[in-house]
Amino acid sequence: MRWLREGCGLASYFLQHATCNELEAYRFMMRSGARAKDRDKETVSNMALDAKLFDQLSNQETWQLSSARLAATLHTTFSDVQQKFRLYDGHLNWCYKCQRTDIRQLVQSLWNSGDLDGLNQMLHDYKEGLLSLDHIPTKHFIRPLEVEISGVISELKSSGSRCLSHLKEELPQVLLRCAVGIFEWMSSKTRHLSKESLNLAEFVSDVIVLKEVKLNVSGQVELLKNLKKLEQILLDHRLFISQSIQVKCSQVPRSFADFEQLIADKDAQANGLELKLVGE
Repeated sequence: MRWLREGCGLASYFLQHATCNELEAYRFMMRSGARAKDRDKETVSNMALDAKLFDQLSNQETWQLSSARLAATLHTTFSDVQQKFRLYDGHLNWCYKCQRTDIRQLVQSLWNSGDLDGLNQMLHDYKEGLLSLDHIPTKHFIRPLEVEISGVISELKSSGSRCLSHLKEELPQVLLRCAVGIFEWMSSKTRHLSKESLNLAEFVSDVIVLKEVKLNVSGQVELLKNLKKLEQILLDHRLFISQSIQVKCSQVPRSFADFEQLIADKDAQANGLELKLVGE
C-alpha cells in the first residue's frame, strides 16, 4: 500500500511545514498517486526527490506515532472484515456447488429413480438460496472502512441463477418426454390389440402380446402418476409450461383410460375364444 505510506508522509509534512513550497507539494502529490496515469512521464531525478523527502518525514516522531496508530487500526479492521465475511462461507460453498452441478443430468437421475420430492426440493433450494443472497447488505461499515460487496453478491447469484434457469427449462421438457413416451407405448400396443384374430396362429400371437401388455402396464401407470405429480410441482412453483405441453399432458389420462378399456375388451375376447377352442 505505497499510496497509503506516501499519503501519511505527505500529511505529516504539511503539519510540520505549513508554509511549504506549493510547487514542491504539488510535485509530491503527483508522485504519491494523485495522478498515477502521468507517472510514466516522471523523471528519475524526481523519483529520487520523492524518496529523499519520504526518508526525511519517516524520521519525525509525530509521523511515526501516526503511522503506528494507523497500522494498528488497519490491522484490527482487516481482522474484523475477515471475521465478518466468514459468515458468508455457506453462500460461497453453495456457489461452488452450483458451478459444478449438471442440471440436466441431475434432473434425469432423479426422474428415473422416481424421486419427485427431490426435484421439488431442488426448486425450493435454488429459490431460497437466491432469496437469501438478496437479504445480504451490499455495504458494510467497519471503521475506518466502507466495504462494498454488491459485485461479490452478483457473482455469487450468477451460478445459482444459472442452475435455476436451467431447471425451469428442463423440467417442462421432462413432462413432454414422459407424455410422448406414454403415447408412443400405447400406440405401438394398440396396433396389435385392435386387430381381429383370423386363425389359431394369430390368436396365439395376440394372446402373447396381451400378456406382455398386462405385465408392463403397471410401469406406465406409475409414469402417469409421476407425470401428474411433476406437473403439479411446476404449477406450485409457478414455472412456465407452454400451451402445447399442457395440452399434451392433459390428453394422456383420457387416452390411457381408453387404452385400459381396450385391454379389458381384448382380455374378454381372448378368454371367450379360448373357451370356444376348448369346447371344440
